[in-house]
Amino acid sequence: MNPWALGLLAALLGNVLYHLMSKSASAGGKPFTLLAIVYAVAAALAVTLAVFAESARPADLVRPLTTPAVLALALAGGMIEAGFLWAYGRGAPVGSASLMVNAGVAVVLAVLGVLLFREGVNARLIGGFALALAGVWLIGTARTAA
Repeated sequence: MNPWALGLLAALLGNVLYHLMSKSASAGGKPFTLLAIVYAVAAALAVTLAVFAESARPADLVRPLTTPAVLALALAGGMIEAGFLWAYGRGAPVGSASLMVNAGVAVVLAVLGVLLFREGVNARLIGGFALALAGVWLIGTARTAA
């Protein structure tokens, strides 16, 4: 088993829980109020785990705030969560919203991987992404045609 497989399994299970609960909780139509509550609870849990599981000290929790990547990650997380809460609150289907976003993310990251990190590209990769984009298009047009 790959050493990162357990992390991906946790991400998969967390994503399923995240989208089901986002769809359920977004009915109130106030994504930023919901995010404030969710982030407060998540921050308390993360600080507790950092202190007890990683022996983090106060400086360990503050120092990364000066790192641009950490600040950008916080911005990205807020954008992702607010975007899904906004979309679900306005009727986006839980069965395909994540697929549409993640297929687009995969294609953009593949291009950025080639440009920024010199990652390889081949015909199978291009074909796979073409199929993913075709699937997103089919799902998107099926929703509007229904």
